[in-house]
Amino acid sequence: MVAKADSIDGFTLTEFGHTITWFLPSTPTPDNSASPHFFTLDNVPVSYDGIPAVADMEFASSLIGGGVSIEIAGEDFNGSPDPFLALGTQLFSGQTSSPTFLTGQYSLMGEHAQEIGSAILVITPEPSTFMLLGSGILVVAGAARRKLSRV
Repeated sequence: MVAKADSIDGFTLTEFGHTITWFLPSTPTPDNSASPHFFTLDNVPVSYDGIPAVADMEFASSLIGGGVSIEIAGEDFNGSPDPFLALGTQLFSGQTSSPTFLTGQYSLMGEHAQEIGSAILVITPEPSTFMLLGSGILVVAGAARRKLSRV
């Protein structure tokens, strides 16, 4: 039997003085299956500068520039109705039909309403993933101690 954590990744995006945070499963089910170059997730609950909101997101493959596009429903981002766009690294492994997010910190090129600046995206696995790893280490250590005490 294999232990597996269905971890949820926490995302924190900072750019142009704004912070957007959200949580997604490590391996999400895309809302589209038509494109080999990107996948979309609709109606994702986000926190936009601490205010709850809903966003539609598009994660692109490196073939079309990588990164993420975020359109927050009913909100103007930085005074413009345009979606936020951060190009750069492909943020997932696998195919767009069955992606898995890569954790880490990414420097992206943020573009919004003709402004270009740096954007930082941090993808952190949920603490339950670390708890699963820690409990596995404790089990191995306990078994080793038990084996040594028999000797």
